[in-house]
Amino acid sequence: MSNGFIDEATVIVASGSGGNGCVSFYRGPHIPRGGPDGGNGGSGGNVFVLANENINTLQTFYKRRKFFADNGKAGSGRNCNGAYGNDVVLYLPVGTQVFDDDSSLLLVDLKFAGQKELLLSGGNGGAGNRCFKSSTNRAPLSAKKGELGKELKIRLKLKLLSDVGIVGLPNVGKSTLLSVCSASPTRVAPYAFTTLEPKLGVVFLSDYEDFVMADLPGLIKGSSTGLGHGIQFLRHIERCSVLLHLIDATSSSPVKDYQNTRAELLAYNKTLSCKHEIVAISKIDEVQKDEYLQKIQSELAEAAGKKIYVFSSLFEDSVYDLMHVVYYQILSARNNAKYSKLLI
Repeated sequence: MSNGFIDEATVIVASGSGGNGCVSFYRGPHIPRGGPDGGNGGSGGNVFVLANENINTLQTFYKRRKFFADNGKAGSGRNCNGAYGNDVVLYLPVGTQVFDDDSSLLLVDLKFAGQKELLLSGGNGGAGNRCFKSSTNRAPLSAKKGELGKELKIRLKLKLLSDVGIVGLPNVGKSTLLSVCSASPTRVAPYAFTTLEPKLGVVFLSDYEDFVMADLPGLIKGSSTGLGHGIQFLRHIERCSVLLHLIDATSSSPVKDYQNTRAELLAYNKTLSCKHEIVAISKIDEVQKDEYLQKIQSELAEAAGKKIYVFSSLFEDSVYDLMHVVYYQILSARNNAKYSKLLI
């Protein structure tokens, strides 16, 4: 499991404690009563999270579970302040959400590359005795201790950021489609298997038209209750603006396949019903009679209540046409989202 796609992890993070202030008095050959010169302690290191576009999984956090920032150094004589503790930065994939493990409160949502957020502040350093000097207390004998750092148990959840999520039963051609219309190194073969982990690919239609598409593991009836891969990867579909639902043209019951997959999606999260859905019949090259293809296309249109598209990953033109339909649906979803924000 440690070598697979890790999209959830629980780790403990801690900021550093501040260094203690120093009690010291300066004495010199010609300055016998130099006064207090104890320096302040340095602040403890902070804990940050940073979205890095070159990281795709939470693999690092499966192997290592504790991340502690350094403590600040204590102050010393001759007004020398202690050094600050080194910060610790957790480099996370774009799309990672950080939750408080105890309360399940969402602390940070890393939505874009380079986004850096402070998770825990380090403790302040303590004041040295020079800070307590006054007209009535010229030789203070006290200094402050540094503040203690903070510790937090956090749960990391990765939700892939993609415009389109390809859904459907196992072996309907999701990986093949992604491989022919993007540069994603997906695994395809002429025998039945299912994708074991989500994969992303960028589809370029022109210099100014592109989008990100995710191939998600196949859903079977009962996935929402834990059968097959269960709902392990369904969280990645929550951020997609468009669902591309593939139906195998060679299936003995295309309408039932559509209904089962749709039911599993809604059983996981009813809000997925609000997402734009494109239904397309795949593998049309394996159907011998046009009449049969037209029949299942008509039946699916009635069941889904929308236009049904057809394509084969072997036919470049049909894939190109389908990708344009997807792209324009993405634009529509984006425009609707912008309009909704204006109304808020």
